[in-house]
Amino acid sequence: MRLLLDENVPRPLHQVLTSFVLSHDIVHLLDLPGWSGTRDEALYPRAAAEGFHVVLTNDGRQMQRPREVAAIAASGLHRIEYPPKFWSAAS
Repeated sequence: MRLLLDENVPRPLHQVLTSFVLSHDIVHLLDLPGWSGTRDEALYPRAAAEGFHVVLTNDGRQMQRPREVAAIAASGLHRIEYPPKFWSAAS
């Protein structure tokens, strides 16, 4: 399974996940040349086309924007959201 971490996900979380989740390909968006700044409406179809299965984000506002919701649904990707306070409490 390929997991894409949105650019709002702190890089240290990428390090933690790759330390514990060994059987999946976990990639931070900022490590993909030309992906930084990709708007969410374009990100989900692009991620699906590149073979990702899941996007991890802490952007709770995505689900309040109809065009982004439509892009997420059309992509077929799983979207996992965690609250921003989760990471700050864990670090």
